[in-house]
Formats: sequence, C-alpha cells, structure tokens
Amino acid sequence: MAKLGITSDGASFTRRLSSRTRRLKLYKQDLVALDLAAVASKAPNLETLELGSNPLRALDLTPLTACPHLEGLVITAEAPIDLAPLAECANLRWLHIHARGWPALDLAPLAGLTHFESLLVHGGAFEALALAPLATCAALRSLSLHCPALRQTSLAPLAAASQMTSLTLQHTPLASLTLFPWPNLQNLHLLAVPITEIDLLPLHAGQLTRFQCVQHALTQVDLTPLVELETLSTLYFQPLPRLLLDDVYVHHPARILSPAVRADVEADLCIATGRGARLKVLLARLRQAPPSVSETMESYAEMDEATFWRLIADAKREAPADDLPAELVRRLWALPDAALQRFHELFWRVMGQPGFDVHETVFEVCGGCSDDDFIDFREWLITQGRERFYRVVNDPQVLHEWGEGGLGFEEGVISQPLYLMGRVRGVQM
Repeated sequence: MAKLGITSDGASFTRRLSSRTRRLKLYKQDLVALDLAAVASKAPNLETLELGSNPLRALDLTPLTACPHLEGLVITAEAPIDLAPLAECANLRWLHIHARGWPALDLAPLAGLTHFESLLVHGGAFEALALAPLATCAALRSLSLHCPALRQTSLAPLAAASQMTSLTLQHTPLASLTLFPWPNLQNLHLLAVPITEIDLLPLHAGQLTRFQCVQHALTQVDLTPLVELETLSTLYFQPLPRLLLDDVYVHHPARILSPAVRADVEADLCIATGRGARLKVLLARLRQAPPSVSETMESYAEMDEATFWRLIADAKREAPADDLPAELVRRLWALPDAALQRFHELFWRVMGQPGFDVHETVFEVCGGCSDDDFIDFREWLITQGRERFYRVVNDPQVLHEWGEGGLGFEEGVISQPLYLMGRVRGVQM
C-alpha cells in the first residue's frame, strides 16, 4: 500500500498501485493533499486519473509527465492549479476541471496537443476565458462550459475546429454568442445563457441533430437556416420564442422544417417522427375511447417510489419489442392527475441520482459520453429496473463489468411519453 495523500481530518490516504494500474479513480475521498509523484512512480502506465469531489488545496501536476499513456484527467480543487505540465502529456485526450472559486484559468498548456478531444470546465470566479489555445487542438470534438461568472469569451478561435461535434454552454452569463460553420456539429445546448439573439445561418449546411435552448432571453429565432437540414431531429425551446421563417411567424414548424422533424409549438418541443408520431396517434385514440381500468392500473393510484418502479417493470414486461413508450402511455393514461404529477416528480428525482461519478464511468466504458448521451443513458438505466439502477448508483464501477455492449442509450423512452401525456391530459408538470 502506498501513501498517496492526506484527508481533511489529517489521516493518511493509501491505495494499492502497480505498473498494471491503468485507471485511478479517487472520487469523494476528502483529500486535501495528494502526492502525484507517488502515484506516477507506482503507476507509470496510468491512462486516466480522476480526482473529482475532493477539497484539494494544492496540486502539482508535474509528476504526470512521467505517465506517457495518460489520456484523461479530472481535477477538482479549492485553489488554482498550474496546468503547465500538461503541455508534456502528448497523449492527453480529455480534461475535466472543477474550478472551485479559481480567479483565472489559463488553457495555454493545451495548445498543440494533437490528440486532445474534449474539455469540460465547471465553476470558477473568472469573468473571461481565452479559448485561443484550443485552436491548435486539431482533434477537438467537445467543449462544455458551466462557468457562472464568465462574461467574456469568444468561440472565434474555434471557427476552424472541423471535428467539433458537441458544444454546451450552461449557466454561463454571456451577453452575446457567435456560432461558426462547424461541419460536424451535432449537439448544441444553451442552458441558462442570457443571450437575446442568435444567428443560426452558420449551421445551415452542417450535421446538426439536436438544438436545445433553455432559460434564455430570446424573443424570436429565425429557423430559415435549418429548413434543409436532414439530420435535425430535435429542437427544444423553453420558454418558446417567436419562431420565424423568411421573416414570417411560424405557427406550425412541422409544415416547413425537414420531414425528419415534427414540431409541437405549444409543448415547446419538436420531436422526431417514428416513435413520437405513433405516441400521438395512440394518445388521440385513448382520448376517444379510454380503456377500462384494471385492478392493476388502480393499484398505481397511490404513487410512491415503490409504485413508480413497479409501473416501469410492469410496462417493460408487457410491452412488445421496442415499444415500451407506448405501453407506458397506456398505463400512465389510467393514472389520476395527482398520481401522474407524482410519477413525473419521481421520474426526475430518480433521473438526478446517477451523478458525475456515473457519468465519468460511462465515459470510460464507452470511450465518450456527452451530456445528451448521459441523459439517454439514465433513461435506459431506469428501464432496467430498480435493482440494477441502484447497483450502478451505489457502485458505478459495475459498468466496467457490463462492458460497452451491456450499456444502452434510450432517447426519451420515458420522458417523451410522460411529456406528451401531460400535454394531452392538460396536467401541469
């Protein structure tokens, strides 16, 4: 056992390491100090090091230069950390920084890292962030900023980032935002970003699949640039701004967007054809001819967490292949309004239980996991039942045993029928 650090109560922290150690995950270990020299000497073949949710007061990254295979790093620290040693980590692919109160963040050491693909920055007290160093990271695919003090940054240095597939800005108070024609951008998420206007023209010829804009200050959005996008499957605005097409107010976006998109303006949501269309037809039929309520359906009326999991299990057991959403609709339809609202509350409470440690483990197992992917993974995990769900929540490492082939990603498998049900029933959720 090697002594690696000290916890907040002054106790020594030890861990068994060897040259065969590839991943070291030290989440929530209450570490205030960590000796990376000891880590590097004992585990020279380290590929990923995750130090999430620790109150580290200082951290010298220099010893990591002795780990030539290092690909991923998660840092959480109470004080700024010098990233300079990372310039020598030639194989670094992803970096997650949880900058608790950092007054500044310098990304210069990342410049020129040819394999670097993904950067996530969370927190910080800095009001400006220069992204220019990322311009020379030719493999950059994903950028996620959740920086509540950030008021000045420009995406212009990334204009030529041809491999960019995902951009997320969350609780980042930027007053303006300029997009660029990233040819491979698939996911764009603007969550609580107070922009008042956005020009979508740069995205007109790309591969955009999902555009989400929540808690914004937009009064109107011109959808004209998106009309020819065959890849677009999901638009989400909340609240709903005035939607325009060639300067004309659009009452029914489904009639003018690509056939791959169906829009429900009142629901603030555009949903894909296929499952979404089938569910709407089913809901229309249920309104016209409600089914008889069985004893089993009546037993769902007293909705608590145990009932929530039982309804999910019953629906999965009875559902035809790949048609769980439709079976959920049938069962949710029989619920009283109060029970439906309670099911909605429980669903989002359960969705919030798999935390950052689960997200990171999915990232490791699958070689990547965007914010969207993690939403889809959690919905899939709920459909696997209560026992498997809490097994993952309590011990994320079990996902390594399941392997990539044993994990699933189900977009809207529960949330979509639940949302549509609320809309049709007129239940506020």
